[in-house]
Amino acid sequence: MSCITSFVSVFGRNRDRGGDLHRQRDPKRSEHVLRQEQGWPSGPGAEPPHQSSVPGPGGSVCRHGGAARLCGSLVPQPVQIRGAFLLHHPHQVPKNEPDVWCQTSEPKNLDPDCLLSVFSSLRVNLDMGKSAYGWMIMKDENIPGTVVRTSTIPEELGRLVYLLTDKTGTLTQNEMIFKRLHLGTVSYGTDTMDEIQSHIIQSYAQVALVRWTESVGLTLVNRDLTSLQLKTPAAQILSFHILQIFPFTSESKRMGIIVREESTGEITFYMKGADVAMASIVQYNDWLEEECGNMAREGLRTLVVSKKCLSEEQYQDFENRYNQAKLSIHDRALKVAAVVESLEREMELLCLTGVEDQLQADVRPTLELLRNAGIKIWMLTGDKLETATCIAKSSHLVSRSQDIHIFRPVSNRGEAHLELNAFRRKHDCALVISGDSLEVCLRYYEHEFVELACQCPAVVCCRCSPTQKAQIVRLLQQHTANRTCAIGDGGNDVSMIQAADCGIGIEGKEGKQASLAADFSITQFKHIGRLLMVHGRNSYKRSAALGQFVMHRGMIISTMQAVFSSIFYFASVPLYQGFLMVGYATIYTMFPVFSLVLDQDVKPEMALLYPELYKDLTKGRSLSFKTFLIWVLISVYQGGILMYGGLVLFESEFVHVVAISFTALVLTELLMVALTIRTWHLFMVLAEFFSLGCYLASLAFLNEYFDLSFITTWPFLWKVSAITLVSCLPLYIIKYLKRKFSPPSYSKLSS
Repeated sequence: MSCITSFVSVFGRNRDRGGDLHRQRDPKRSEHVLRQEQGWPSGPGAEPPHQSSVPGPGGSVCRHGGAARLCGSLVPQPVQIRGAFLLHHPHQVPKNEPDVWCQTSEPKNLDPDCLLSVFSSLRVNLDMGKSAYGWMIMKDENIPGTVVRTSTIPEELGRLVYLLTDKTGTLTQNEMIFKRLHLGTVSYGTDTMDEIQSHIIQSYAQVALVRWTESVGLTLVNRDLTSLQLKTPAAQILSFHILQIFPFTSESKRMGIIVREESTGEITFYMKGADVAMASIVQYNDWLEEECGNMAREGLRTLVVSKKCLSEEQYQDFENRYNQAKLSIHDRALKVAAVVESLEREMELLCLTGVEDQLQADVRPTLELLRNAGIKIWMLTGDKLETATCIAKSSHLVSRSQDIHIFRPVSNRGEAHLELNAFRRKHDCALVISGDSLEVCLRYYEHEFVELACQCPAVVCCRCSPTQKAQIVRLLQQHTANRTCAIGDGGNDVSMIQAADCGIGIEGKEGKQASLAADFSITQFKHIGRLLMVHGRNSYKRSAALGQFVMHRGMIISTMQAVFSSIFYFASVPLYQGFLMVGYATIYTMFPVFSLVLDQDVKPEMALLYPELYKDLTKGRSLSFKTFLIWVLISVYQGGILMYGGLVLFESEFVHVVAISFTALVLTELLMVALTIRTWHLFMVLAEFFSLGCYLASLAFLNEYFDLSFITTWPFLWKVSAITLVSCLPLYIIKYLKRKFSPPSYSKLSS
């Protein structure tokens, strides 16, 4: 942007020192006074030097010597052009400044009005383009249900490097299917359901998994805030009174309930949770850890169930301490947790269950597509290390040819140093690390760990808390300066989604918290492939082209104004006034330029088939300082050609300069848009012809700026055509040669 500022500040216009551009001519300053000020003869029949005739009473103009000499030189002579301009536009002379045209001192200070117009036009066009991108995404029938909740960052989808994803409900369906039950002495699978059913009938009070017990005959009849009823396979109704409920939290990783059976009065405390949380709570056993590992290696989610029978005295003592802790003013949460933990001791281990959370449809090809596009995928989950590793393999998050380095548990700086050195010797391998080890590494070796992890094609972080997920996102942003995207479906993913550059939420079974907090909302994980490869890529390339053309449109007319003003020693004389300036930025060029939001270099099917095209965008070649400099040079070249061409070929009337140069300017802009478009759309064709038709139709009403008798002649047509051809043809030839000898990736596919 500093380049634009310096460019326009040099070529701007001054209104402060030059005075009003439209001052009325002083009545006392007659025509012969103006002639004398310019050194021309005055009086009846007087003619300028080297001129055969002058404007007569009817306003007809014959050729004068200055204009004739001008036509013979490629570089106009300022004195001759100023003389012709004053002769036919005396009302433009600044009042009380008769010598303004003859000053040869320092140029006047220049006002950056053109800069402001470029910036405002750029902002308006880009905002309108982003709104169009969002509308296209939501109307895409291949990704139904997609919602764009912000219209300010659709281009971010086109240059992502890191994708951080949750597992449960994001990669998986979040539909738990019971697969295995271990009771300590015997393990049951899906092939022994009949045996499980008969066994559970004898010990139904020991099972807390409502969904599974319903499938084997123990049905939940009713449940409210204070009671629940169960129906046994023998049609017997069991009623329980709910005394206390301890909800699940991501910190405790367990939940519990205290119930009283109404028929017997027995008070029982049931608890279920993750193995890491329950291992220290249940009584000693020699099979829990081993069986948890076996189920996790099968890709099953494990759940430990335990119970504890309470006497009436024990419960009353607990209830008194629990209520007193809840009434505390200071450290209430800590005191409540301490009271509950006093009850969570020496609990009886009932069983270990294993449930399967199947992958969503097309997760494997989607992850492979993203990996081929150069996107590094990090899976952040709260599951066990073995479960996360199994899911990473089954979902093809880790390719079959890649090794997996499992980061050993570390608890201090020395262990972290040794493990990082061991990991440093590995090459092209995926990393699996637990949340506890990650915290230790980030505490002592943050930069070293992030540097090594970013070199991995995939990273799996298990036992991650919501805070750690957001922390990982911020670390990648801080140490790599690359775009990050986070995708999740639950409330524990909100912090991660909000911390990322681009957040995507999935409307899952855990509610809409993640979906409402995200920038984009989808219904299935497989939709992210088309969202990034097609819409993200197109949005980025379209915005790049749109921004470059808006700047080109402003800089080319600034160059023309600079050339024109330089002839008059940078006096405040506008080249185009009134409706011409307004029309140029609106009906004459706006629709063709904005139609670039419909352009696409390859078809969506090709973009999905060749994800390597997405990788090219991360290199920043579509929009960089180099491309900006190229467009600046193009604008300067075309603006100079259009203005100097109009000055050389303007013939007798200076007003012809406006007609020739402005017509060539509009045609050049339309041709440049047409030469840039890669895939024509019906609206693009209509925009081109509509703008051209509006300009041609407006010529009949702009008598103030154009001479109708001149613009309908053959000389006007060939001069405009010649200037337009010289301004566009060299650029087209260069573009053709570049595509022939150094074609971009998309052109190879399209050909």
